[in-house]
Amino acid sequence: MPLNYLCSLPNKRSAGRIPQIITDDPEAIAAFTHKWDIPGRGVFRCVSTLKPGATRRALDTVDELAFVHVDVDLRTLRESRNQVLKQLRQWPIQPQIRDSGGGFHVALLLKEPVVAGTAEAKRVDDLRTRLTAVLCGDAMPNHAAALLREVGTSNTKYGEPRLVRVIQAGELVDITDVEDLLDLLGDAPLFTSAERATNGHDHAEGEPRPSETKQPVDAEARLAAMKFQGAGDRGVHITQLQSTASLLRSGIPVEDVVAEVLKATRRAVASDPAWNWDDEKLTIERMCYDFVSKNPELAGLLPDKLFAAWNDRLAEGRTQLRIVYARHLKWHIRSQESKAESAGSANDSATAGSPPGAGAHAQKPRGWNFYDSTEITPQRWCVKKLLPETGVGILSGQWGSFKTTVALEMSVAVMTGQPFANQYKVKRPGAVLYIATEGAGTLQSRLAAIARYRGAPDKLPFAWRSDCPLLTDKGAGHVLARYIDDAAAHFSRTYQLPISLIWVDTYITAAGLGSGDDNDSAATQKAFNTLRFIANHGRAFVCTVDHYGKVVESGTRGSSGKEGNADTVLATLAERELAGTISQTRMAARKQRDGASGFETPFRPETVELGLDEDGDPITAIVLDWGKQQQGRPPSSRRKSRDADLLAKALADVVAKHGFPFQPAQGAPTVQACHAEDVQKEFYSRRPAKGTGTQQRQTRWVAYNRGLAVLSERGLIGTQETNGSIILWKR
Repeated sequence: MPLNYLCSLPNKRSAGRIPQIITDDPEAIAAFTHKWDIPGRGVFRCVSTLKPGATRRALDTVDELAFVHVDVDLRTLRESRNQVLKQLRQWPIQPQIRDSGGGFHVALLLKEPVVAGTAEAKRVDDLRTRLTAVLCGDAMPNHAAALLREVGTSNTKYGEPRLVRVIQAGELVDITDVEDLLDLLGDAPLFTSAERATNGHDHAEGEPRPSETKQPVDAEARLAAMKFQGAGDRGVHITQLQSTASLLRSGIPVEDVVAEVLKATRRAVASDPAWNWDDEKLTIERMCYDFVSKNPELAGLLPDKLFAAWNDRLAEGRTQLRIVYARHLKWHIRSQESKAESAGSANDSATAGSPPGAGAHAQKPRGWNFYDSTEITPQRWCVKKLLPETGVGILSGQWGSFKTTVALEMSVAVMTGQPFANQYKVKRPGAVLYIATEGAGTLQSRLAAIARYRGAPDKLPFAWRSDCPLLTDKGAGHVLARYIDDAAAHFSRTYQLPISLIWVDTYITAAGLGSGDDNDSAATQKAFNTLRFIANHGRAFVCTVDHYGKVVESGTRGSSGKEGNADTVLATLAERELAGTISQTRMAARKQRDGASGFETPFRPETVELGLDEDGDPITAIVLDWGKQQQGRPPSSRRKSRDADLLAKALADVVAKHGFPFQPAQGAPTVQACHAEDVQKEFYSRRPAKGTGTQQRQTRWVAYNRGLAVLSERGLIGTQETNGSIILWKR
């Protein structure tokens, strides 16, 4: 069993033995606490449990972490005790708050302990660091082997004994709930620090090592400095080569990268009228496509047609995919024939005889399909209008918007053949697999409540597990394929049913991504390649549960390649107040690759009683009361509108200060205009951004171009390039 570590430390540091105990015996802990809870000393407990057999407290002996903690010392803050407490109690999720006698120990309690050394533990470490900075907490206990005062003991450090006690019970949360809370709070400190020395007690051997970050190429600065026949790295070719790679690594789609680099090249070589711009565009495209070919995890950045062709080649088992150009074909995918295809007809017949779910890939027919002699094949569905029969999808949404409940409701419908939400036909009833990397402990009881409420049989073809290889690891697809084959054999024997639906909940944990890492487009492509591999292997629909970012209009959190890779994107939405209450809950179909999208299905969470427990108290559960499908609301595009509005104001101010008369075309009315670079500088000075200097410039650059595109599409501004300079004016 995991072990607890407690020790007794003097109020004033001195030499001598430190009384300590490492045990799982509650009586031994109580006896130790009673003996050493005396004036002049304090009793401390390690924030994590230790591994069985551990003989010391250290980072390498930590076993499990049960909460994310911060030690807030009121002596280091300018705010009063009541001001700090009021701020903590306003959070949308309720932390445990302990009065330590000199401040507060703030703990966000996790639903399930996190094992040290895992990707989840790294996420907890990152979250603790962020939370410590936001709360202006003591940096010394910011690690997994830290010591905090034992609840129920006395703090005599300041004279009269002060009881260490819990003054607010905390609610249980997932790691993703903590990430969403920090996204809501932002990075700015909530309090004002006053410097002082730390207490010297609350830390373990060694300090956490600072993370090493590699600074990316500042594409905007490089493109701005690019010069025809420029020296060193200012030359056109080297700048294009390195900037395209940097922008693609940042997750910017190929078409946008080509447009930006081509525009910068036009500015750099404006003095050379003989430049062939068609050839130049082809050169930049070739740079981008060569880079994607060498880094296939970035395939999600390709234009839609190329991306679809890329996935078709993967589904056929093709290898060594490359994007090449031919005059008659334009850009297209070239690949090496798979081993299965080169084996000839013998292998084809073996594949044809393989049982469903056995893991053989279905080979697509070779050759032409002629329109006048080919039978029209309708779209095949697992759940009509929502989930295709096979493929990869995302169920995303805001935290606390009933994503898992929707997934379980849909699972019950697929297993029983009942219409989902009382209106969407189940076209392929079958078994359901649920890989629950978070919340596996409560999954069975939640499913049982929904199944009972829906009148489902007592036994259902449902299986779940909490272990999952990292989706980004090489070979993860083959490990998951073995899991699927094991379950498929059981369901075939017991229920005579195939596996129709596979859930992965949640994406960020299954992919092994830390806070912020889900913006890595390369990691996203690796993860989705794994998901598509197991979808093809199991001939089922694979859907991952994910979270929205703090800007709801931007959709699923992280890399844009996520939704680009998915065949279907469903979202649970709600209007949320700062206090945490929600209303207008609904499920939206954000994307259907081969069907209609943009509609919403409202639902209302209902608490139902399912019986009485052993104490005679009612057993309750949440089920969803579904309304009828309706057309979704027009997107507000708040982020786009915000950037566009800010850019419009910057343009108006620059025109007022530095405007000049300009005639866009002969015979056209004269307008007051200005230079785009002046507007860009003004926009940058007003647009907030986070991160390093390079990251801030990159964020502002993307926001500026996004705002420019929105205003142009709306016909609110005019742009024209004249003598190598871009002129802007308000229409």
